[in-house]
Parts: sequence; structure tokens; C-alpha cells
Amino acid sequence: MQVNITKFLLVVCSTIGLQQLGFSADPLPANQTPPASSIPMVTEAEANQKLMMAYKKEFVFLDQEIRALKERQQELNSLYVEKKSKSEVDIEALEKKLIDVRNQIDFKMDLMTQKEEVVEQAKGNADLVDVALTQMIVSLERYKIGTDVEFEKLENGTQKLQAVSKLFSEAFMKLDNLNKTIVSDSQFYDMQGRLLNGKVITVGQNMAFGTSDSASGVLAPAGGGKFMLWNGDGSEVAQLLAKGSQPASTYPAYLYEDVNKQAMRVEDKQFEDILEAGGIIGYVILCLGAVAVLLVLVRMLLLALASSNTRTLVSAVGEMIKADKKDEAVNYLEKKSGAAARVLLSTIRHLHYKPSMLEDVIAESVLHETPRLEKFESAITVIAAVAPLLGLLGTVTGMISTFDVITLYGTGDPKMLSGGISEALVTTEMGLTVAIPLLLLGNLLSGWSEKIMSSIEHSALSVTNISRQ
Repeated sequence: MQVNITKFLLVVCSTIGLQQLGFSADPLPANQTPPASSIPMVTEAEANQKLMMAYKKEFVFLDQEIRALKERQQELNSLYVEKKSKSEVDIEALEKKLIDVRNQIDFKMDLMTQKEEVVEQAKGNADLVDVALTQMIVSLERYKIGTDVEFEKLENGTQKLQAVSKLFSEAFMKLDNLNKTIVSDSQFYDMQGRLLNGKVITVGQNMAFGTSDSASGVLAPAGGGKFMLWNGDGSEVAQLLAKGSQPASTYPAYLYEDVNKQAMRVEDKQFEDILEAGGIIGYVILCLGAVAVLLVLVRMLLLALASSNTRTLVSAVGEMIKADKKDEAVNYLEKKSGAAARVLLSTIRHLHYKPSMLEDVIAESVLHETPRLEKFESAITVIAAVAPLLGLLGTVTGMISTFDVITLYGTGDPKMLSGGISEALVTTEMGLTVAIPLLLLGNLLSGWSEKIMSSIEHSALSVTNISRQ
């Protein structure tokens, strides 16, 4: 770059030198000749000397300009580096400031979030105060507490809290009065329903005792504000309370909620009650169960008769066969009863048959005894399968009855719904009660009959092998 500048300066200097010597840079036209008086008459040496002097002057001037420009460039570079360093420092300071501002913003946002949560919680607490105040006014209305509180006129939370505090105070005072033991002359019913004159001792709002000349004890609501003796207990407690004395730390009592609501005695259900609750289907299930029990007993008796002592028969008959006393063995078996004796008798009578024919005779005898051993098995199985289905049928009919009552009278009175629900539940219970034992007994009896048949076949084969030996 410096070489090109030097060449450019030489060209400029040469042009300027020519102009100073009287030479024009613009050529004359071809058809024009310069005038003779305008061309100075100098020698070549003088021209070269003047040209060199002009070159030197211009070179010195340009060299000074170049040095000045370099010094200016250095100053600008130093100024650039200084400003750059200062700018970096300023940028770093601004970045730190920006980070601090962001941290402050985050902190303030967290504070704002916390304040919003506090505000929401305060709103929720205000709603809870409103709900609590409303519930207290409604609950304490029957005790004539809070009737003077005008909820609509309470403008802020402070007034509402004051109203709640006032209601609590009045409620506690009323509770203290209600928990007192009050003895009053009144009437109550005894266990037989007779109206007796005596004293009624109320302990708070949930317990009462009565005492009279003929009976005393724990009282329960009889409806209409009256009381009745509950179960005859608590006679000593009632007398102590009537005298103003305190009973022992534990004593019997009936806790009631409302004195105007009659207490219902819970009695244990009898079999007749359960059967009546089951309806017609309950009677059908009961009859099937009775029939099934009878069949099971008969089947057990038949299997007991069929399962005579097979081993004793085989041992006795085998000894007779070995001693070639076939007729004696036949007479012995004819006197015995049971399936094993009958099969052995048929086997001994046909011992002279061929083995294949004898096997057919034994198989025929066993098949002849099979119906007797399996008697009533199918009936018991059918009853065991039908009983739960009948219980399910009773469930369906009971639910239909329940929904019919709901359609006509609604769900206000649970007693009206108890009939259908009882039928729905009781029939299922009865069906399962009949089916489960029948399934167990049926399987046990089936296993017993198969065991008897296997024992009979084994005894016939044993006799056959003895005769062949």
C-alpha cells in the first residue's frame, strides 16, 4: 500500500513539475502548432534540475503528511482502545444493574403473589365466617338464640366476628343451663304401657330417668313429649337423682336426640319374622329345603345299607370257594343284604362261565346296582341349583316392590320401603342357606356312592381270582 502511494505521489509531483516548467498536461490539437514565443528556451540539464527540486519539495511535503496521518491514526487507536475499555466497564456495570433490577422485580412479584394469596385466604375466611354465622343462626333458632342478629346489616368482617363471638357466648350459657339436672313432677309410661304419676329427672337434653311408687328406671321418648320406661334398668340411679345425689361414675342411660320422636325397640327377629319378610318365594325356598333334607336323609340311608362290610363278605366267601363249597357260599350271600352281597351272589352263580362272559355278568350286576346307589342324587343337585335362583327372583321382586312404593310415596318414610328391601335380602339369604349345605352334602354323598361301586367291583374281581386259583 505504501509503494502504490509513493508511485501516485511521483506521478503527481511530475505533473506539478511540468506545470511549473511551463509544460501543459493537455496536448494541442493536431492541426494547431504552438506559438514560437510561448515555448521557453531551457536546456535539458536545467529542466531536470528543476524537476528534481520539485520532486524533493513534494516528497518532503507528502512525507510530512504521511507522518501526521500516522500520528493521527495512533491517537485514534488509543482513543478507540480507551473508549472500548470504558464501554466494556459501563456495559458490565449496566449488566449488574440489570441483574439487580430483575432480582428486585422477582422479589416484588413474590411479594405480590403472597399478598394475593393472603387476600384470597382472607376472602375465604370471610366466606367461612359468613357460613359459620348463618349455620349458627339456623341451629340456635330453636333455642331462641341469635334471633336479634340481622345478617344483612353486618357491613364488614369485624361486625360479623363480633356477632359470632356473641352467639358462642350465648350458646355456651344455654348449654350450661341445658346440662343441668332438672327434677319435675310428671307422668311416664311403664313397660306395659300404663301411665304412671311420678318424677321425671332430665339430665341435659339427651337423658332422662323416672321414678314412681311402682316403677323407676331409664326413660326413653314415647313421642309427643312423653317418656316411657325403656328396659327396667337404672332404678337406683333414678332414685339418687330424684334426691339430688350424684350416682356412680358409670350408669345405664338411653341417649335420645329429640324428645318428640318415639324410640323404637329393637327386638331380635324370630324365624317366623324372617319367613314372613321373605314372602311367597321364601316359603317356596323353605319347602324345597325341607324336601332336599328329606332326600339327603333317604340317600344316606340307602348308601348305608348298600355299604355293608365288603371285606368280611369277600373273606368269608373266599374261604368257601377255596373249600369248593359254592352252594354254601350262595346260601350265605342270599341271607345278606346290600349291593356288594347281590353282586357277589351273581358272580358266584356264574363262575362256570368263560372269563369274558363272567366279566360281562359282573359289569351287568354293577350297572344294575348303580341306579340304587345314585338314587335322588340328581334331585338334590337340582334343588341346590334352583334355591339361589329363587333367592335372586325374590331379590328382583322385592326391588320392584320397593320402586313401586318410591314411585307412589317417594322416599320420605323408610318404613314403607322396608318390606320390599326385606324381601329382596331375605330371599337371597334363604336361597344361599339352602344351596350351600346341599352342594356340600351332595358332593359328599356322590363320593360315597362312587367309593361303594369301586369296592363292589373290587370284591367281585377278588372272588373271581380266588375261584380261578
